[in-house]
Amino acid sequence: MALLLPQSSEMARIVVANSIGVDEEGYYIIHSPSRWSSGVKKENHFTYYPWELAYLSSLLKKKTDHQVKFVDGNLNRWNWKRLADEICQFSPHFLIMEPSTRTILDDLKCIKKVKKETGSKIILVGQHASALPEWVKTEGADYVVIGEYEKPLLRFFQGEGVEKIPGFYPNPPKELIDLDELPFPEDEDVQRIAYGIPGEPSSDYLEIQAYASRGCWRSCSFCVARHIYYRKPLWRKRGIQKIIEEIKYLKKKYPQMQGIFFDEECHNGSEEFILELSKAIIENRLNKLKFEAMCDVGFLNKKILEAMKEAGYYQIRVGIESASEKVLKGMNKKIEIHKVIKVLKTAKDLNFLTYGTFIVGGPLSTKEEDMKTLELMKYLLMEGYLDKLQVSILTPFPGTPFYKWVKEKGYLLPVEFWQFDGENFAVVSYPNYSSSQIKKMKEKMLKERDRLILKMRIKKGEFLSWVKDRFHKYGFIGGVKKGVVRILKTL
Repeated sequence: MALLLPQSSEMARIVVANSIGVDEEGYYIIHSPSRWSSGVKKENHFTYYPWELAYLSSLLKKKTDHQVKFVDGNLNRWNWKRLADEICQFSPHFLIMEPSTRTILDDLKCIKKVKKETGSKIILVGQHASALPEWVKTEGADYVVIGEYEKPLLRFFQGEGVEKIPGFYPNPPKELIDLDELPFPEDEDVQRIAYGIPGEPSSDYLEIQAYASRGCWRSCSFCVARHIYYRKPLWRKRGIQKIIEEIKYLKKKYPQMQGIFFDEECHNGSEEFILELSKAIIENRLNKLKFEAMCDVGFLNKKILEAMKEAGYYQIRVGIESASEKVLKGMNKKIEIHKVIKVLKTAKDLNFLTYGTFIVGGPLSTKEEDMKTLELMKYLLMEGYLDKLQVSILTPFPGTPFYKWVKEKGYLLPVEFWQFDGENFAVVSYPNYSSSQIKKMKEKMLKERDRLILKMRIKKGEFLSWVKDRFHKYGFIGGVKKGVVRILKTL
């Protein structure tokens, strides 16, 4: 079926919309659709820039004659009713949304309201729709695009019939877009710097999220990006000059910007790429900016870290996940802990800030195996190899091998989709390691993290700077509340 429009119009009105910002349970949503989404019971939370929707919006604006509007319910902290009302103002012929499993139920309410009031055709993309296309079609989607979606949707809105376009369900995805064919992502209907205020809490500067690459060489069993968006272990880079041009553009448009957060799956998928990018940053006198990046710890070495440091990178973020060889094997995450420690030590010798991610409740986990991760976390903090860290309950999102495994084993609890949230819920229960035990382990690790970080700051004479940082990020009243809560949690 080709693109059909009302006879009275030659152009389609298209709304590209990010998900809700607050759900019916009262959780404010931190939404990273190609990875995970979680909820917090506080309004002053941050949100991620919805990068692939943003690229799509910009692409359709530049490569078609249609009227395209980008709307972000997550950034604006709108519930599904408010988001639907805002979308309906544009009377769209097409609405494109990328719900996660965490947000799908509220997003569907929004979609149905828009469809009822405007007659809009609904196109769902992304993780949940790709994993369960038949289900979302029964719930109101007219079209589902599986996997990476910019190229299929561009072809559709340029007039091709869906029966010929790979990725339009039931057609399997076939090809990925050349990243250098993409324009800079959406920066008209939203301001990119808005996502940096208050910004990701572990970022030390006012940073804008940007993307130098896509994908990863690994095949971790829980990874949404690997198994749903790209469907194979694959890392793709953008052209160095394109990245430099984007940084210059952002710096000129937002003079208050202090840095860039390269928030992709694996910033350092190629040593040559990182060395060339670092060199280009220096040559273009951009190294006074502050850069941080999500990196694969297995691909870092002293040569790469030295180049990044000279280019202005101040913080690296790495996925450590577990200290248990058993759990790492179950996740198909092929890293060696002694090499992780060596890399972190090298980074600290070069004065990087280091950030690590850890999980509990992964495949083949037991209380004893997750205790190994707790002990590793404590060691890395006490030795000064880690400055910051995140602890999450590993969540089996539909479409991943982890999800298939827990369903086949009968470990998946009968829960609602909104509970697929590794910040708040454990949706898996193992025979000798219950969901309540998994949740308690996460709370134990977080309490120990907060205690040790505060202890180390006091030991280093950094307590007053920590207090100042709370006030800077959350204001006086918010800073007092945040500081008191953090201190009480460590007692």
